[in-house]
Amino acid sequence: MKHNYFRYGVLALLIAVGSASCSDDDTLVKPEPSPIVDPELPESPAIELGAELFDVKKGSTQSLEITSGAGEYQVNVLDPAIASASVEGNTITVEGLAYGVTDIVISDQGGSYKSILANVYLSDAITLSTSKIELTLAMGAAADGSFTIDAGNPPYSVASNSDETATATLAEDGTTVNVRGLQEGEATITVTDARGLTQQVSIVNTATDSPFSDEELETIKAAGVNTCVINDTQVTGGTYCGGSNDGYGKPVWGIWSFAGKGKELYVKTIDKQWIDMHEVKAYENMYIFYRDGSNGGIILDNLDAHAEVIKADGDTVWITFWTQKEDQLYKGYIVVRLDK
Repeated sequence: MKHNYFRYGVLALLIAVGSASCSDDDTLVKPEPSPIVDPELPESPAIELGAELFDVKKGSTQSLEITSGAGEYQVNVLDPAIASASVEGNTITVEGLAYGVTDIVISDQGGSYKSILANVYLSDAITLSTSKIELTLAMGAAADGSFTIDAGNPPYSVASNSDETATATLAEDGTTVNVRGLQEGEATITVTDARGLTQQVSIVNTATDSPFSDEELETIKAAGVNTCVINDTQVTGGTYCGGSNDGYGKPVWGIWSFAGKGKELYVKTIDKQWIDMHEVKAYENMYIFYRDGSNGGIILDNLDAHAEVIKADGDTVWITFWTQKEDQLYKGYIVVRLDK
């Protein structure tokens, strides 16, 4: 019995010692997991091409080689109306469909992408309707001419190398160039397109001391009766065209509207004396009146005019006239029957 008590005592002592030992230990800490290291993957090469741009003419194709990339290439056109693209191996081919610029996006099996522009143009050169314009500066007054841009890559710009001799402006249609000759001499008009291509037109201005050329006079002599023209524009809309009295005691020759709302163009005498204009000659002391009642009112208000009968056939006369206003030459002709 004493032996058993001894064994129980030793066992209790061991339990007490073990409990004390556990209470003195630090709290258990969960160990950090070992880091997972992915195996290194090879880096894909960047996509590179043999040029920085597809520059292709409409209706033609251009091919470029892919010089760097991961292979298995695909292409996508952002605006398929301008260009189409295909790829075969390392070669990309672009076809120009319409004038303009779009992006071509290239991808490869490595997930790389590259965007490159496709510029579709229209022409390799500028073509103009003429290479030379000759302008006649009647009485030294300014004269106008024009030419057209028949081929090129819009938009265009125009410039003169001598603005004091001739100026050039682009019309609203974007292809007509209006030229104005200002003084006798020569100038060069340069047309430049969107690709930087250029073409030139030579302008030759010749001043004369007569308002009409021989060719113009022959054309006037062939005009029919009751024709009234000023600066190449036929005046119509008046109520009467002929030679008569203006209602104020002054003889007039031309076309006019009694309501004052239409177009009027006539030559009349400064005084009230009637002039018999059957004779082919120049007539002095004349006025010119020009009204466009539908657009701007009076344009020429009784300016001193030079008038001349260049042809007479019975009671029908062909009268030329001219005057200047603010360095602008106004010239024309009136074909009337002297029936009153």
